[in-house]
Amino acid sequence: LSLDIILEDSGLENVREDTYTVPLGWGGEVGELAMKDVQLTLRQLRPHLALAAGTTEAEVDALIAEYQAECTARGAYLVLFTAYGLAQ
Repeated sequence: LSLDIILEDSGLENVREDTYTVPLGWGGEVGELAMKDVQLTLRQLRPHLALAAGTTEAEVDALIAEYQAECTARGAYLVLFTAYGLAQ
């Protein structure tokens, strides 16, 4: 099931769906902001991630730093899916 179908089934008209690729940690200001957003999200989830993984929050912080370095080194992208439509 895709976002456009869900919106159409909900009664929206002229539904449009777009996909964007955003550099993650590289590629200028947009890439840096995208990485910062992901990092902040992961840090907010840190207690839950540590509990689920059976590790410490310090280890989760280390993994987040490793994740950032790897995304930047490998030129990773964040793929965003958007969909919107008009209400009847």
